[in-house]
Amino acid sequence: MNFLQLDKINVKNSKTWIACNDNSRSEYFRTEFIKKFGGSFVKENKTYVWIKDKRRKKSKIRKSTPQTLYVFSDIDGNTIEITSIKDYCRERGMSNGALFDVVNGKKKSYKGLRFVSKSKTLIEPSPLDLSEKTDQIPDN
Repeated sequence: MNFLQLDKINVKNSKTWIACNDNSRSEYFRTEFIKKFGGSFVKENKTYVWIKDKRRKKSKIRKSTPQTLYVFSDIDGNTIEITSIKDYCRERGMSNGALFDVVNGKKKSYKGLRFVSKSKTLIEPSPLDLSEKTDQIPDN
């Protein structure tokens, strides 16, 4: 299968393109091409187009994560601390865009919430419990 060439896969009417698109064994050739070069095929109209998958870099484990803490006050004067405006609004059926307008000063309030302050806080990761847990049955 030396006719499967990476630079010819998306060139219409090339040997590689015909083998992967317009052939009775095209599904077989597509799987062989993916084994050799990686990536994936996406169906566009009646033909398959090969897309190179981007390799993800290994993420580094952070010791502490900075997170924004938003403080609001409601109509009664109670303070409300929110770390995720999106989650807070989703739980209550509110518009997170309108609440961000309050944070940015475009609106004075939204559904009784007034913006008080915003601060960055470091949230320490929870320690991993690596000790073995054993269920002990008391002796009678």
